[in-house]
Amino acid sequence: MPGARAGLTVGTTAIGGSYPFNHKYLVDPRGQYLGQTDTGGPFIYDPFYVTSVRKSFSSILLGKPGMGKSTLLKLIEEGLFGRNTCIRGFEKNGDWKKTIGHQKGRIVDLSGRGGMLNPLEPLATITDETGTKIDQLNSYLQHRAKFFNQIRFLNPSMRSVDVLDFGKILDAFYIEKGLLPDNYMAKENQMNINIIGLDPKQYPIMSEFNTFLNQYVNNGYKDRVTSVKMVEMENFLSVIDSMTNQYGSIFNGTTSFKNLNDEQVLFFDIETIGHFDTEIYKCLLFTAMNIVWNQALNNGRRQKIALANNEIEIDDVVFFAFFLDECQEILSPDTVFVVTQVVKFLKEMRKFSAGAFFATQSPQELLPENSSDDYISKIKQVFELCSSKFFLGLDASVAGTMRKAMGSLLTEGQYNDLALMEQGEVFINLGGTNNYKITTDPDEKQLIRFAGGH
Repeated sequence: MPGARAGLTVGTTAIGGSYPFNHKYLVDPRGQYLGQTDTGGPFIYDPFYVTSVRKSFSSILLGKPGMGKSTLLKLIEEGLFGRNTCIRGFEKNGDWKKTIGHQKGRIVDLSGRGGMLNPLEPLATITDETGTKIDQLNSYLQHRAKFFNQIRFLNPSMRSVDVLDFGKILDAFYIEKGLLPDNYMAKENQMNINIIGLDPKQYPIMSEFNTFLNQYVNNGYKDRVTSVKMVEMENFLSVIDSMTNQYGSIFNGTTSFKNLNDEQVLFFDIETIGHFDTEIYKCLLFTAMNIVWNQALNNGRRQKIALANNEIEIDDVVFFAFFLDECQEILSPDTVFVVTQVVKFLKEMRKFSAGAFFATQSPQELLPENSSDDYISKIKQVFELCSSKFFLGLDASVAGTMRKAMGSLLTEGQYNDLALMEQGEVFINLGGTNNYKITTDPDEKQLIRFAGGH
């Protein structure tokens, strides 16, 4: 045929010694070796590597107990530790204790014995568009929303309309304490807001708010509202009184944890709060998540400023990783407002060089039967915002739930194969149809360091 290109003769020896046409491997430039693919190729993975399909830094891992989920998490964490990544997570049942000790990290007790996190101390959670300056107004508004989310853990029946009313009372409290200017929402007053980043001792504590709230109610509030609103106020008063007195050792005091931002590896011990009522337990988990988000934002700001000032190169950026094992403890149908906030965090995390690693045993843990459409929609967003997905041995019974969460991400055959996987085998989706099947390959020294968890 005119214009046809001549073929290239290739000997059988060359073909026999080459990779098969279906050969799969991954070699991210700054990755950690996790194992081998099913065609014998290396799988060297960097969760912070950006490609045309890997757009976020967050991941989700699903796998039955004993299938290697904990080992995989620790392989990823150890690689990030070696890159000087700032690492945060939740520790339970001693699963991470040996790894943290080997890395000279720190474990924080949330039960009140090792220190306290003041619920009334607003944290930096939002920056301006450059990511270098704290947005005082919107960080405060985020704090107010977070505070009432904590209250809603303890009083799940609180109505959204009551949150709006009680938010105005919280504003009045901060104004009386001199931490907010009068009419702070007015444009001319917003520049005078300076409530974020003060010394912890400058913030009021729950007993002060409890006194203020009772005085507010007795000074005319109960005389001008309906009986329904008064019932909601009495419930609110009851929760604040409980946080002040019954659970005062946890909630009523100045933030006393020191130098949390200085630790490269910091995990919150959630085992010590396991004996608390479920509502208190989830409230403290949510509080710790907000601390982590504040630290991720602050770290991201520092990196952006250093890059802008040519103090560091792009390869010197310190990334931030948050490991949230047993994530169904806080992402559940009865805490839709928490899932909403997690979605907001995930959307912002890449901007601050941060990623989250969610892990649970089964998609049914996150998507139980009879979940509301609103909750299902938000959980799907969590899955979508995690560009890397790891699957380790799942029961055939969860295939329907997997399809509900993942849609057409996997083929019918791949969904079925998830129930046939053996310990250490992992099916990985890195976005689109970018799929890998690997077997993790920790060495003996790593297995000793990783002792605890499966």
